[in-house]
Amino acid sequence: MYKSKGLLAGQAASGSLTSGGGGGGANGIGQGGFFGVPLNENSIVFVLDRSGSMRGGRLSRVQYELRSAINGLGDDQKFNVLMYNSDVAHALPSSRTDLLPASNANRRKAVDAAMKYSASGGTNGVLAIQEALK
Repeated sequence: MYKSKGLLAGQAASGSLTSGGGGGGANGIGQGGFFGVPLNENSIVFVLDRSGSMRGGRLSRVQYELRSAINGLGDDQKFNVLMYNSDVAHALPSSRTDLLPASNANRRKAVDAAMKYSASGGTNGVLAIQEALK
């Protein structure tokens, strides 16, 4: 079951949003961000829209921000990534009910998995938020 304090949703990206990034802090809290939102919580669930409305570079922008945000997590942080359209998918199916430690291996696996998704289908954000809050 997710025990998250941080819940971040990524949807349509605009050029006015700032880019996250940077390395994790010495105190274990990430110094990066996600679309300009600092990642100060110890537990974070990224909820990303991959519906058909994300075509035309929008999903690529969200994936870029996700990569920067995950790579900026501190070693003491935990995270998970949910991708949704009509349904909800866990970027790493083995993490369906757990938050992952932000180890180098987990960061790499999550980023690699999330980059494989393409924009398609309808939009069911409610289902994604419900899944993230379990």
